[in-house]
Amino acid sequence: MAIQAYPYVESGFQPRSNTEKSLDKGFIWLTRILALGVAVLLLVIASTVAIRELPAIQEYGLGFLFSSEWNPVEGLGKYGALPIIYGTLVSSAIALVLAIPLGVGTAVFLSENFLPLSLRTTLVFMVALLAAIPGIVYGLWGIFVLAPAIAPILEWLHQTLGWIPLFSTVPGNRSM
Repeated sequence: MAIQAYPYVESGFQPRSNTEKSLDKGFIWLTRILALGVAVLLLVIASTVAIRELPAIQEYGLGFLFSSEWNPVEGLGKYGALPIIYGTLVSSAIALVLAIPLGVGTAVFLSENFLPLSLRTTLVFMVALLAAIPGIVYGLWGIFVLAPAIAPILEWLHQTLGWIPLFSTVPGNRSM
């Protein structure tokens, strides 16, 4: 009984040629170089930001992270980033609380056989179209269309449920 050098040839699988192996190795090295380039670029960006922010940190200290006072008058300059940080964290948390169940539910609903194929295909296409629109467009739509439309509802919530901390602030500005 002879041992075959390439037993998988009989099954229809052909070994890769030397050209294909060289191309694979070249692609792997190109990927490594590009990944290293991205890492270097991130380090350059981080170091540039750190170097340029040093004068502000030396003058104002790190207390601006925990202060909410904002007074840009020259000579009195006090800058507090806490409201901006808080608004970012709260809006991100609200977005995640809304988006995760909606996204996972939509994915499960469209990937299982709950709907006929023609309707499911149409809905998958529509979701793909929504995903193609940049998020900033949705944000601007929310600021200029949705916010004025729900302003009466927010006012009613404040007047009716103002004793709950979530609704205690008078609605009016477009920040957290």
